[in-house]
Amino acid sequence: MKQIRFIFGAFAMHKLPFVRSCSFLLLAFLTACSSNEPEIQGYCLEFESTDINGNPENAFFAYNVKTFQEGKDLLDNWGSGQINEAIHENPCNQNIGVCTQVWKPVCAITESGRGVDPQKTYSNLCMLKSEVKKLSGSSSKAKAHFEAGDCKSD
Repeated sequence: MKQIRFIFGAFAMHKLPFVRSCSFLLLAFLTACSSNEPEIQGYCLEFESTDINGNPENAFFAYNVKTFQEGKDLLDNWGSGQINEAIHENPCNQNIGVCTQVWKPVCAITESGRGVDPQKTYSNLCMLKSEVKKLSGSSSKAKAHFEAGDCKSD
């Protein structure tokens, strides 16, 4: 069927000049009507957890969710509280901000779909959060438990 349309269209454009003009106008109209805005491919939920009394547990989480509402529901159903929570458009690995180069080290253990990584010193909390978002990718989740200061060797 497509081949017949193509042959007919080529014949019509060759024999009838106004059809050729109308075809170009139709193509321009369809192109103008199509959206150039990329469709949002999910959201990134990020937060730090707290205990039942609201004290920080030094744990950071990054979850990829399909909808904004799914992120809100996850926050609402979380066992304890959260601080510094945010839901951003696009996957977590696309929501990595710029971190300062200030040396304020944190020692952390990260966990993602690939397993638990050994403890590592990050130059600051922002750098750790960026790493966790990278580990969560575009469709998974990751977390980190951290303490202030350099990691101590055993």
